[in-house]
Amino acid sequence: MRLLRKWVPKPKTAGTRPRVPKPKEKLTIGEKQELRHLERAVIAARRQH
Repeated sequence: MRLLRKWVPKPKTAGTRPRVPKPKEKLTIGEKQELRHLERAVIAARRQH
């Protein structure tokens, strides 16, 4: 998850936020799937390097 934060752009305006929700917030099913997908992508990227 630390790697994820590095390449998620910081919001420049108050209206836009990075897609990664805080773990304390309640997630919808779709968001959970999205997070899982992102984590798998990060793991896959680590394996390639």
